[in-house]
Amino acid sequence: MGHNRSGDVNRSSGASRVGCLLSLVVLLLGGYFAVLFAGGEIDYRQLQTEVQRQAMLAAEQDDESIRDAIAGRALELQLPAAAGRATIRRFPGNRIQIGVTYPDVLDFFGQWQWVRNRRIQVDQTY
Repeated sequence: MGHNRSGDVNRSSGASRVGCLLSLVVLLLGGYFAVLFAGGEIDYRQLQTEVQRQAMLAAEQDDESIRDAIAGRALELQLPAAAGRATIRRFPGNRIQIGVTYPDVLDFFGQWQWVRNRRIQVDQTY
């Protein structure tokens, strides 16, 4: 430890430890929130991919088979039950519309929750 001009021991090393610990805590919390957010985003994208895949196969499958496939994928991803309840509408000209809506709940330490309402809408020809 160095001495300053008045002869006292320099106390900046204690302040730098607190700053380092505070920075580490902020970094860990940011990482925790990023993992929670990214996990929900990845699940959403995977379900969206499944809905799009089912829309492309619509000529070969009936609506119940499409619903079952989407519900199965939602169950695999451990999404809320609402994610497995797809609405399907068929239109003239081999057009299909598949919609899925569900709440994506991010739970922070069991104390706070943030709910993102997720919506997947596919409208295409098959």
